[in-house]
Formats: sequence, structure tokens, C-alpha cells
Amino acid sequence: MSMLHNASNVGDVIQIRLILQHAGTGVNSKDPSGATPLMYASQPGHMSAIRMLLEALAAVDVKDNSGATALMHASAGGHDGAMRMLLEAGAAVEAFNGATALMSASTSGHKRAVRLLLEAGAVVDTKGTHERTALMLASVNGHEGVMRMLLEAGAAVDLKDDFGKTALMLASVQKHLSAVRVLL
Repeated sequence: MSMLHNASNVGDVIQIRLILQHAGTGVNSKDPSGATPLMYASQPGHMSAIRMLLEALAAVDVKDNSGATALMHASAGGHDGAMRMLLEAGAAVEAFNGATALMSASTSGHKRAVRLLLEAGAVVDTKGTHERTALMLASVNGHEGVMRMLLEAGAAVDLKDDFGKTALMLASVQKHLSAVRVLL
């Protein structure tokens, strides 16, 4: 991991500026996992660092070795401000690595992030790993607020995953009774 990756990870904009000006480290350099400084700044939601990296022409849709983009990293943490900045810079809302940013935010129950992604045009019933949708992922984790938003956006309740389970079945198996009520 480079000094630029480290500075981006902690949101140190003074170091980022100095490194970009003097060290010759590329703004799109990758660490051994394929992560860029923009990804390092996006995961914890360091907006000032993200802004600086974007102004230095960081590529917004580069994928790491797992196929994740900066938007996916930000959405997993529910950093809606960082997500908005990345979307305004042209981040692809439907980038896919077995999951989408919407699936990541839904899994973790980040309502503001889910709302932002839906407003940005995220496809609500995209199927990811094991053919699970964002609604299934929110259901298995009992995130009723996210489930309501996804349903209002038109999420299909009757889709089945690779194991033949619907969102209702997944919520029920996990004993998320309030999630079950949302689906009935």
C-alpha cells in the first residue's frame, strides 16, 4: 500500500495534496488487492479526500480484484454523502461483482444510502450471488425500513434465490417477525 493509499484511508487531505504534487504516485495506483486511493477514501466516507482525488482525475469506476468499485465501498458503509459525490462524478450505479451497491447498502440496512441509489436509478430486482435480490438481503437481516423502501420502489416479493427461498422465507427463518409482517 502506497503513502497515497494510507493518506486516503485516514482522510488526510494535506498529505494527499503533497503526495499528488511531489511524490509522483498515480491517483489511480492500485494496491495488491487492486484497490485505489479513491476506494480507500470511499470506504470510511472521507468526503474531502474523495473530492480531492476526483479533482486529481481519479477514475471513479475502477474495480478492485473482487470487482468492487468506490461506490460499492461507500455504500457498504452507508456513507451517503460520499456516494452522492461519486454518483455526481459519474459512478455507475449498476456496477456488479456478484452484488450491486444497492445490495450492499440493503444488506447493512443503510436507509439513506438505499434511497440515494434508488433515486439514482438502481435496478431494484437485480439478482446477485445465490440469485438474491436487495429485498432478500434486507429481509434476511431484518431491515424493515429498507424493505419498505424497496417494496415502494417495486421490488418483487415472490422471486426465489438458488435455494428456492423468497424474501418472506428468509425473514421467517431468521425469526425477524417485523420483517415478515412487512412482506405479508
